[in-house]
Amino acid sequence: MSAPSVTPEDRAAGRVIEAERERRGMPVSELARRAGISRGSLYGYMAGERAMTLGVFRALCDALEVTREEAAESVARELIALEGTEE
Repeated sequence: MSAPSVTPEDRAAGRVIEAERERRGMPVSELARRAGISRGSLYGYMAGERAMTLGVFRALCDALEVTREEAAESVARELIALEGTEE
């Protein structure tokens, strides 16, 4: 079975998670530990190289203490920004 392909939404979500992590000054290892995922997976999500499930997105939001609504709004804004760069 092949891995799911990465969507623009995955890339936007990864950028949002990375920005929130940096804003809080949280090391990647700590975010991965709190979210219950490997550091390698987290790097893949943040780089937009790995498809992110809703469960992972929720776990990352919880670990960063960001409401899902705030994160979803940030992802929507990031999607608009990404669309502007694809032209």
